[in-house]
Amino acid sequence: MAHAREILERTIEPDKHGNGFVMYEWSIYEPWSVLAGQDCKSARGFADTVAELTAEYPEATVYDHRVDAGNSVAHLPGEEWDDAREEWCY
Repeated sequence: MAHAREILERTIEPDKHGNGFVMYEWSIYEPWSVLAGQDCKSARGFADTVAELTAEYPEATVYDHRVDAGNSVAHLPGEEWDDAREEWCY
């Protein structure tokens, strides 16, 4: 089940396949998540040009490169990552 997260920032970045641009919403994973407290990056809009996305999301920061959320599961012992059963942000 999806849970509402507070949107902290919006970014517009090149698509990872080079096929246009993506608007991402950034938030923080909830305390119950195995990624608790880490950045959550969710793709929410797609377009061929930056102009299309900035028209719809004028508050978004535009980047000419992809921004990594920097998530890590290094703090997890054993198989917890595979057993998490939660909705992931990408």
